[in-house]
Amino acid sequence: MPRPLNIVLAAVAGLGAIAVASYLAWPRDPVSRVTVNDPAQHWAREGFVEMVPPIQLPSSTADATDVVVWLRIPDDGVIQTRWSEARAGWVLVFPPGTVADRVEQRGSGPDRSVVDVRGTRLGEGDDEGDPPQEWMHTLRRAASGVNAPLFGYEWPRSDPAAHQRATDLLLEELATLAPASKMSAERRDRYLASIRRKNECASCHTHERPDNAVEGAHGLVNRGTDASGFFTPQTVLMDAVVLESYGGVDPNLSDPAVTIVCPDGTAPTHKTGKGKRVRAVCPDRGVPVATLDHARIDAPRLTKLCRARRYLHEHLDEQGQRVFADALTPCERLE
Repeated sequence: MPRPLNIVLAAVAGLGAIAVASYLAWPRDPVSRVTVNDPAQHWAREGFVEMVPPIQLPSSTADATDVVVWLRIPDDGVIQTRWSEARAGWVLVFPPGTVADRVEQRGSGPDRSVVDVRGTRLGEGDDEGDPPQEWMHTLRRAASGVNAPLFGYEWPRSDPAAHQRATDLLLEELATLAPASKMSAERRDRYLASIRRKNECASCHTHERPDNAVEGAHGLVNRGTDASGFFTPQTVLMDAVVLESYGGVDPNLSDPAVTIVCPDGTAPTHKTGKGKRVRAVCPDRGVPVATLDHARIDAPRLTKLCRARRYLHEHLDEQGQRVFADALTPCERLE
């Protein structure tokens, strides 16, 4: 049985029946139940590195970052770099054994904790030359409270039936837990349906998807993907990235180190929408491009950005180290 995230495939207290029954009934089941008992420390402890993008991701609040992307590459793993016709540029191909996790947090101050994890583990190819298998996983909280344990399921991306079953198992468990268990039947159905929609991971994480030049051209996320289907890691090595339009707060709009322009070279207007949500808007639904000025960001932020850039750069092949050589230039002032 695969062991994603280097965590024990064990049941969280009170949730063991489904996990054990599933495994015993399906000895070769491609769907695996996974748990994380200490989300606050898990990713740093397990050797993941935070991927700090130069252009910040949207958040639900102005004073906190909701989403953190963590990446772990095998020590001897090499990131291949190849030219993509679809993207008209260079893309990264991450090695087998790589794990990428999008970790979402909610709450404020000491009550802030992980509520949702979605990620991918890259497996090996087979002897017949087929592409490496990708294993996707989703985890949710098993209880309320700070640093509550997480549980979820992993499935092979190439198996739609496994994805369906993993989602069904996840929702069956969530229906018995708060907050779903305390909702009316109608509200609970809507809540679980929203999680099912969010679990359509493969349709969003297509490989080598171009950036949106126009809002919604290729999907909700304006950033494109690399050859492994990841949105964030490659942008860590870039200074200019398309701006996202989802989320409640865009911290880049008030960031003095970020300059935002429309595709036609004009400055975007700021539009206030529902819930006082402000976003940058360009003519003809064009997608703004944000550029980071390293000289204007503070040392702690630059330190985190450079740690992520160095981690990627150390694993790049020779072509990638040439293509992204300038990514380390702003880090020289930290040495």
